[in-house]
Amino acid sequence: MRGSARASSQPDPATPVRRKRRLRSLRWRTSSAVILVLAVGILFVNVAGSFFGFGMAKERDRQEVIDAMRAAKVALSLQVEHLDTTATDWSVWDDSVDFVRTRSRGFVETNLNDESFHNAGVTAMVFTDARGDVVFAKAVSPEGDVAVDVPQELLALAGDHAAQLVANEDGGASSGLLETADGVLLVAERQILPSDGAGPSAGALLMAKHVGVAELSAMQRVTNNAVVLFPVHSAELPGDVAAARRELRVSPGQIVVNQEGTETISAYSLLEGIHGAPAAIIRVSRAPRSLQAARTYIRWTYAGLIAFGLLTVVAIGVVLDRPLLGRLTRLQEEVESASATGDSGARVTVDGEDEIRDLAVGVNDMLEAIQRSEREQAELGFLAAHDPLTQLLNRRRFEEEFERELDEAKRLGDSGTVVWMDIDHFKNINDALGHGAGDDLLVAFGDLLKRESRSYNTLSRLGGDEFALLLPHSTESAALEFARRFALRLAVEEFEAAGHSVKIACSFGIVEYPRDGDSVEELMKHADIALYRAKECGRGRVEPYSCVEADAVGPTCTVDWAARISDAMHHGRLVLHAMPTRRVADGDTGPYELLLRMTDDQGNVVPVNAIVAGAERTGIIRDLDRWVIHRAVEMLAHEREIGHDTSFSINISSSALSDNDLPIILKDAIEQANVDPSRLIIEIGETAALGDIPRAQRFITAVKEVGCGFSLDGFGSGASNFLYLRKLPIDFLKIDGVLVRSLCTARADRYFIRAIVDMCKALDIKTVAEFVEDESLLAAIKTAGVDYAQGFEIGEAEPLERYVDGPEQEFRDPEAT
Repeated sequence: MRGSARASSQPDPATPVRRKRRLRSLRWRTSSAVILVLAVGILFVNVAGSFFGFGMAKERDRQEVIDAMRAAKVALSLQVEHLDTTATDWSVWDDSVDFVRTRSRGFVETNLNDESFHNAGVTAMVFTDARGDVVFAKAVSPEGDVAVDVPQELLALAGDHAAQLVANEDGGASSGLLETADGVLLVAERQILPSDGAGPSAGALLMAKHVGVAELSAMQRVTNNAVVLFPVHSAELPGDVAAARRELRVSPGQIVVNQEGTETISAYSLLEGIHGAPAAIIRVSRAPRSLQAARTYIRWTYAGLIAFGLLTVVAIGVVLDRPLLGRLTRLQEEVESASATGDSGARVTVDGEDEIRDLAVGVNDMLEAIQRSEREQAELGFLAAHDPLTQLLNRRRFEEEFERELDEAKRLGDSGTVVWMDIDHFKNINDALGHGAGDDLLVAFGDLLKRESRSYNTLSRLGGDEFALLLPHSTESAALEFARRFALRLAVEEFEAAGHSVKIACSFGIVEYPRDGDSVEELMKHADIALYRAKECGRGRVEPYSCVEADAVGPTCTVDWAARISDAMHHGRLVLHAMPTRRVADGDTGPYELLLRMTDDQGNVVPVNAIVAGAERTGIIRDLDRWVIHRAVEMLAHEREIGHDTSFSINISSSALSDNDLPIILKDAIEQANVDPSRLIIEIGETAALGDIPRAQRFITAVKEVGCGFSLDGFGSGASNFLYLRKLPIDFLKIDGVLVRSLCTARADRYFIRAIVDMCKALDIKTVAEFVEDESLLAAIKTAGVDYAQGFEIGEAEPLERYVDGPEQEFRDPEAT
């Protein structure tokens, strides 16, 4: 019984063999089927790819290069529009009108130098008068570093078109391309008109810019393709361009496409010039990426099919375990969930150490790439609408918001205002401390402006040091209140810039819409006029456009300052007032500071800042400096004749540092009058002197060689640096009144003034405290060791005859002295 039981429990020896045979047969048949399917798949992919995939890829490449050509032409037209905008700004500039009519050398030296060309982004300018005759023409190399001949084609264009532009009563203008022997130019032509648009045209302005590496690079960035521009009549056109030229006709939409082998596909188009004839051929080239991708895809498909077949054959011989299938199922579900919800932040589960883990990691990498791309798109959208430095809205976005608010105000019958702001003397800060400090100051100014304005106000940095604030649903009085409140805030705020503590002021122009204009362009122009008025009237002011309406009738906006100042000189309305100083130690009288005063023909006192600004802008500032010097020397001679030992100090402009003739004129005047030069002290502002130390050193040395003293005015108000004092051979240093006024209340200012005094004593420099207005301040500066005091406690600024026994003041021509 036991034996039979054992026999029945033994497995059938034939069963494993049959099973193995069945498995081998199944594996072989399946492998054969897989190999057959693989071969058919490869053949199908090859045929389908050749007939369909490659054809579609070629067509896609062709369409993409055509689209790139259209984008390149749009980018080129935008460059022309930008140049046209620049020409528009120059052509309605009153100084351009004055230059064409008066041929001002000062205008050429100041506004048409190489730096001006660089700032305007042009390589050539031509001014013509109303008859079309060329008044001024200049060109620089595309790099902007050397002067070159003005292209004859541009001069010919000016001669042909200028008179036609001037004769066009509707504001003639044209822009486009111009073919020259040196390449292709972007050209913009504009009538030269006054900024208010009134009066006849003074001539025509032509601005040109070479289409060079920078412009082509910009187009390449826009199109992501290689872009080249060829003069249409060039004798050295490449073969493919010449062949395309034979096919092209002057047609705005005609594009010829040529695929050169398998490496490059190019599109060509003919561009019309400003004179109507063809001017250039533009070529856009790229690699046939779609075709290459199709070939790569086919190759990878072959490889994938082969790999798939091999893996399938191998997989047939093993048992697929349930955990493998479960993980694949879970991965599929997680991917489908992320796809359905659109959540790029979702991640799939990563486990194991096999290919499924790598697949999960790849899926996570893909989801992360999608999330990164979305983030980059958001950042690009932000940068397109915001200033990258201050993070405020840029000019383009501000104009869009302004347009929307203006439309809403018109529809609802509502009003709103715009506050136009410009930091005073910002260029001096840049010159003294560097552009890095200027950038720090712009950021801090923008942050303060955001804190002081409300969240629903639209704030923008328009460019440079110019800002704008849009106040919807407001009136002029509300805008005035904000501007004055912000000006007071600036007065007590100290900004940190490159390690320096800087105080600034700001000028404001205000417009109310729709009262002051029907369009954004008109309102922005009027705001700029109001701001210009604020600066001309002394800066740090708030001017609503309503006060300067009707083409700014006020004299400070349109009158020729050169004529006004000259008229004041000849009619005795330009005089000197005197303000005494006192030696703090013993109370003896120090030098009298001579201050410039002027009245207009109605007897109104003109602000001295407006006089200086107008004189600097018109170039008469040099005559003004000479007038002050001759008048001061004349007074010294008179004082010597009557036996008085009087000393005077005079203020000269910052532009005097560049006037090499001024020390010679000073010496000649002193020698002719036979006066002691040590009794005349020349003063100049701290910002001007520290802005260019080497130039200031040369000027001060030349003045001291004459025998005069030298004083640095306003020290401590802006970018003061003790280290600079060692480099300037000065005799006197005036401590800014802002510091002096806080001497009794601000402990830090007391230490600062004491440090200034100690440094000056070590350098043998006398110190003068400004704005000493009461006895307590006089006692405080005496304790601090200051040498001289000046201010209302010592004496106010009065006519010169009030303090010294001088002759009646009247104008004398400096050239006749």
